[in-house]
Amino acid sequence: MVKKIMVILVILILFTACANSVLDNPPGPELITPAATRFDTIFIDRGAIENVAQHRGVTRPVSHPVTFGNHSGFFGHFYVQPGDVVREGQLLARLYSETLFEQISSVEEHLVNLRRAHNIENNLHTLEIDLLVLEQSEMMRQGAETADVALMERAETHSLEIARLELAQQQANQRHALAVAHATEDLTQLRETLRLREIAAPFDGTISYIPDIRPGSFVLQGRHVLYLTTGYPLFVEKIGSPHAFQPLIVQYIRGNVAGRPMELAHWPLSRAEMFVHGTGGGARFVPTNAADTLQLGEYVELLFYRDLLQDVVRVPVNAKFRGGMVDGVPTFYVLLVVNETLVPTTIEIGVTSESFAEVLYGLQEGDEVYVRS
Repeated sequence: MVKKIMVILVILILFTACANSVLDNPPGPELITPAATRFDTIFIDRGAIENVAQHRGVTRPVSHPVTFGNHSGFFGHFYVQPGDVVREGQLLARLYSETLFEQISSVEEHLVNLRRAHNIENNLHTLEIDLLVLEQSEMMRQGAETADVALMERAETHSLEIARLELAQQQANQRHALAVAHATEDLTQLRETLRLREIAAPFDGTISYIPDIRPGSFVLQGRHVLYLTTGYPLFVEKIGSPHAFQPLIVQYIRGNVAGRPMELAHWPLSRAEMFVHGTGGGARFVPTNAADTLQLGEYVELLFYRDLLQDVVRVPVNAKFRGGMVDGVPTFYVLLVVNETLVPTTIEIGVTSESFAEVLYGLQEGDEVYVRS
């Protein structure tokens, strides 16, 4: 009986001690995000925090837009296709110019007729003069042999007629030259107008893109009609993502090109150039270091760093727990290990990545905290 009483007293003493211990160390606040049933610990350290998004890219050559300059009109015809290799000066496209062709053809025909008619007229004049010269020579020979004064006078008359015909021929040549000059000037102007309504390759290259411009559609002045590339310089174009690129929130851009790491810079596309690459975001990049070279058709791992902090106090994201709201802002705490005791400790965090959060207040390097495993 005494033994049973002693056992009961021991149990009561132990229960009282446990109750007092629980009251002296009240539990931490309820976790809004419940922790796992098993906890491990980790020591707070200093290190880097990288908030990075990974995408893919491919190297492409820069394409140069080609236009009709300051001319507008109805589109006529393309003389090339994407992928065609062209030479400088080669005809690429033309506005509708049938009326010009008719005018040019008419002036060219007029010039041919002018020259033909002049040649006939000039030959007739030359023949008439030659005949008079022969007659005059014969008259002078006969007049000298027969001492015929009348015949000699007629020979003198032929001299006057010959001079008149030579003057008429000279005047006809001058009129012809003036008519040819006017017609040639008209033809030159028409051909220049036609040239301005044409696109010729400004340099040797390859047609990289042709937009959908149908014959007969109206083309405004300055519109990019096609795109031409020499194959260089090269840039990296972001591919394989439906989301628009937002360069303003990115601090650093790095690329891994066939195992070669390099720093990249955003290179915006103009509104018109976006038609070439089929991207509304203009997501293309170039190396910032001139020593970093690209090869056509290389695939590139693109790393967009929204945040990149070095040597900051950081806590693993699975060690922080969300508390309540203060002035509409969420609060966070960790379970700090103090003398092998779990102590809820409020912290203030800054930049957060998928792995770590920057600690602005509440922890220091070397502190031990519990983490969800």
